[in-house]
Amino acid sequence: MENFQTRNKSKTEDFPKETSPVDIKLLELVIVTLRKTIASLHESDPDSIMQYVQRIISSEKVLKLLPKSFQKNYDGIFEILTHETSVSSGTPIDLFNLPVVTLYNEQVKAELKEIQAYINKLGGMFDPHAQWADLVEIVQRNFTKNKANELVVALDKNANLEDLMKKFKEIEPPTAKKSVSRKDRIKTADQLITDLNIANAGKSALRFSSGLPTLDRGYTNQYETMGFISPGQFIVVMGPTGTGKTSFTNTVTPSFGIDLKNWGLKDALQVLWHTEEESIDKLKGFRMDQKMKYHHLANNLIIDAIGTSRKRMAETLYDLVIDADEKARKLHRPITDFLPYICQLDYLQSIAEPGEDEKTATARTAEFLLRGVCAWDPEEMNKFSGVDFRAYAGMAWPKGMEHHRIAVVAYAQLVKVDDESLYYKSGKRNIQVSDFAILDEKDQPLWDLREGDLRLFGKNQMRGSGIIAQNAHAIVILHRSVPYNNPSKKDDNGKSHLSDTRARILFDKARTGSTMAYAPMRFDVQSTQLRAQYYDELAERAIQAGILKNFDPTYQESGDPILPIRESVNPLEEYRY
Repeated sequence: MENFQTRNKSKTEDFPKETSPVDIKLLELVIVTLRKTIASLHESDPDSIMQYVQRIISSEKVLKLLPKSFQKNYDGIFEILTHETSVSSGTPIDLFNLPVVTLYNEQVKAELKEIQAYINKLGGMFDPHAQWADLVEIVQRNFTKNKANELVVALDKNANLEDLMKKFKEIEPPTAKKSVSRKDRIKTADQLITDLNIANAGKSALRFSSGLPTLDRGYTNQYETMGFISPGQFIVVMGPTGTGKTSFTNTVTPSFGIDLKNWGLKDALQVLWHTEEESIDKLKGFRMDQKMKYHHLANNLIIDAIGTSRKRMAETLYDLVIDADEKARKLHRPITDFLPYICQLDYLQSIAEPGEDEKTATARTAEFLLRGVCAWDPEEMNKFSGVDFRAYAGMAWPKGMEHHRIAVVAYAQLVKVDDESLYYKSGKRNIQVSDFAILDEKDQPLWDLREGDLRLFGKNQMRGSGIIAQNAHAIVILHRSVPYNNPSKKDDNGKSHLSDTRARILFDKARTGSTMAYAPMRFDVQSTQLRAQYYDELAERAIQAGILKNFDPTYQESGDPILPIRESVNPLEEYRY
């Protein structure tokens, strides 16, 4: 390995004076690995580079080892890469041709040249993800060793109990998956399929319904069970302020709760993390308050006002795992009977730990949800939340959850726009009808377009990091024609309704594809007159016409969930004798 101090004599003054030779060697490794891994991104596509940069930025322990001057240099390099990838049309990024670098100081330029020097040396056998994962593991083990040594010194000095516990809690175990995964035998694809079939023997492929059949249909592929989302999927629901993201939860939350029970998961949970409103106001919108229609579902809903804390999200899930483990042991049932199956976050961009800007925070939260929560992986939850299960719970991650997965729905806000381009005005120059409605093959709007209707939005207008869109299996965009200045009026029965109820749900992204461009909806006040929600008017008309017949009897009146009938479940299928 090249001598770091020799090549960077002017930088060593930034090193702490007490730095040991071992620490110097680790610093050398960090700098060289940084240079090599970034060099290996030469001529990569913009999305790959952006994803990798976000991965580096999220490795706080590694970056904190850098001398201050290097931290500033790499802040600049990350800014350069972020800018170039954001303005690129999708063509590979040439690290020798980064025009914006001229705006940065000589130290940043010099460090970029150090990176460029590695490009021709690496060849084609360098895996940046593996190299960075190895570095993260080495740094983590060094951190663990140092904290363990501090605890030993404190014990030798007979420190008081409070100080000892503080030092004990600072000890974090190594987190890289490689060291753990090697305990299991290597499997071929066929062996993996066989093991999964054994684990899922007798079970139907779970999918959870939104209670809006048209929306479910849009995200259900051929041969799949009808539903909106599957365990392990991460769906982002987005829209500008006022289009009803929170109201969407009023529709889907009771639907998920009923569907869980219909699948035979009578003790399974769903979790709602929220950052605004009081929890009781949310429950009234779900119609789960006492004496309301869906109060019987309240015991299976964990509603947690988390403020802005990603750590709190992880702690909530860890508490549920501890509780599920206790119930499983007491009742001699599988732990999966008592776990959460669905999690919702309202809303994504509000989550930020101290010191995080919105872009970094949203990227980490998206990674936490996809890699940690969806995959039900405690190491990934720890990586992106900073809360380790073993340290938090005082126990190992329980057995029996190896194949458990979570369906995650996260709500996201769009960049705020406030100008004349927001509203449709026929005959005005530069107004494109396609900006306000999806067009058919004859370039005609697929729905009624009126003066003053709100424009359409896309995932590229989402606030925060692009990692959100990259991680999502599907992106749903809520759209109301008149989300503002839409007063209510009373019908002949004295019930309030919005003056304009036109709405739709757009299918912006679907990894598995969608045969529909959008789902027509109605947005209106609930029958309780307390909140508003989305109504599947097309499905309700189909029921009235006798076309839609095979649905769960839970549906009694407009606005109730319209759910598919689920297969009967054998209550003994989980047991092994």
